[in-house]
Amino acid sequence: MLFLFIVCSNLFGQYIKYRDVTVNDLSPVADKVFKDAPAVVMNRDIHFIYGRVLYVKERKKIINKDGFNYATEQIPFSDIENLKAYIYSVGNGKVIKTPLSKKDIFIEKVDKDSKITKLVFPNVKKGSILEFSYKVDYIITSSIFTQSSIPIKKIKVTIENSSQRELKFSQNPLSSAHLNLNSSLSQQIYTGKNIEELKDEDYVYNIDNYRGKIYIEKVYLYKNDRLKTWGDIAMRYNLFSWFGEELKKSGSVYKKNLKKIIAKETDTLEMAKIIYYYVQKEIDWDKSLSRGSENIRKTYVDKKGDTGDLNFLLISMIRNAGIEANPVLLSSRSNGMILSPTISKFNAAITAVEINDALYLLDPSRKYAAFGELNTNLMNGDGFIVYKDGSYRFVSLYTSNMSKKIALVNTEFDVENESISGSVKMRLNNYQAWDYRYDFDDLKEEDYVFNLERRVNLLEVSNFKGENVKDLERPISLSYNFEYSDFIEIIHDDIYFKPMLYFGISNNRFTEEHRRYPINTGYPEHNKYIVNFKIPEGYKLINMPKGRKIILENNYGSFEYNVQKTNNTIQVTVTLNIRNMVIPAEYYKGLKEMFSEYLLFSESRIVLSKI
Repeated sequence: MLFLFIVCSNLFGQYIKYRDVTVNDLSPVADKVFKDAPAVVMNRDIHFIYGRVLYVKERKKIINKDGFNYATEQIPFSDIENLKAYIYSVGNGKVIKTPLSKKDIFIEKVDKDSKITKLVFPNVKKGSILEFSYKVDYIITSSIFTQSSIPIKKIKVTIENSSQRELKFSQNPLSSAHLNLNSSLSQQIYTGKNIEELKDEDYVYNIDNYRGKIYIEKVYLYKNDRLKTWGDIAMRYNLFSWFGEELKKSGSVYKKNLKKIIAKETDTLEMAKIIYYYVQKEIDWDKSLSRGSENIRKTYVDKKGDTGDLNFLLISMIRNAGIEANPVLLSSRSNGMILSPTISKFNAAITAVEINDALYLLDPSRKYAAFGELNTNLMNGDGFIVYKDGSYRFVSLYTSNMSKKIALVNTEFDVENESISGSVKMRLNNYQAWDYRYDFDDLKEEDYVFNLERRVNLLEVSNFKGENVKDLERPISLSYNFEYSDFIEIIHDDIYFKPMLYFGISNNRFTEEHRRYPINTGYPEHNKYIVNFKIPEGYKLINMPKGRKIILENNYGSFEYNVQKTNNTIQVTVTLNIRNMVIPAEYYKGLKEMFSEYLLFSESRIVLSKI
């Protein structure tokens, strides 16, 4: 085996041999397949001997000036060896191959635990070809990328398993970049041509979820049995000292206090809420994630811990109160999706409480989360509930509850000064309320006023008041008075003004012509605005937008507006509903058109004429 390893090490550079670059290759012509690409990867070759060595060789071409952005290569390792890098250009009608100098190679610190190697290719021109190769020793990685931010013309990935561990291989099913596979007992060979680029899009919280990649995972064993099914995974987690075994402990450290905080409460749901808010308030979160807890007692005594610590303390306390509670394993948005049975890919644990056939997902580490609300970073596909008996259940981490914002606005015109004044009453619940609490976490009302006045030019806010800001169980109520200068426009004695005041939108947040990936809206939301305009004395209404209602296919969302005149008041009612956290890409066109209509109405005008 050692001999084979040495042979592979010596032959890789010869085995992956690219043809010589010609003058014609260096012509800055558009790629025949990817005509709009600013640059393309001509060849990418990866040879990975699991646990021992990784070889990478790549050649890319810069096509136009936009491709200059790809003249810097970031290698996600700092301890690389046998680095060779060249830039090919044309001089006097000949191909010039120039090696990269040491001054163009940098080691950069990404965070406290990791560094990267950066290659900066100088004097790049349209048509330039960049080439580099390197190796990394003693490496174990769980994935290999097969898709880039520019198209890949040709790719080959060879993976050898030289270890005694059984490995499981799979390609990302969420990606359209699939490679052909030729496998044997000793190696996996993946090949592909014309792999489209990974295009970043708005409202995708982790674009790597959709990147082409090959997953590599060790097949774990328990008593010579392979852990391949979800049942195997649940059974194993219950045997971990920091998971199932830790939850078996009595909880004697908090038992007296638990009786005290519950007091005489007998309602099961209220008891669970009391315990949840106790842990949330009394135990500080250290800002890190984990899948379990090494010591629930220490968390309680120190009053500090990571996500797993706080949730396992919560589960233990709720169980001791006689209520069904279990851990939920998940992968955060930044960690990627869980797509197959796995032990190692989870990175967080939260709490599932089951009361009267209702399931509540909890995480006390987030200080502004009401009972049953999760931080949006944890809403990522399905969670994996592990029960005490080794059974399991999947549960969606996405919320289906609508978060509501309802605003009532009453106004009066000051025609002489071309301004408007009035009052606003607003009500926020669920995640709309959380956003407010999170954005203004010091709970200072003047911060909200400052941000509102900064966002809306010439707006002055007074008498601002917020109610129930600290009470997570109740919606937030906001109220204030305002003066909005230069709001109206007077042309030939006619008054023109926007029907939504400053509550409309100034641009369509969906501008791409096509969409590849699902749209993650954050949470389902219901926004309703009722704006009453008192017609000034001596004026009459002569023009207003006609009402309209748009409903997306499969009821993913809707937008409706109405403008009505009653006596001397014009009432504008606008309702926007987004009913799902995640909207499939095939409904993007309708969503884009709906927000185009929203923008059109926001920018429209109501016209009053002097009598």
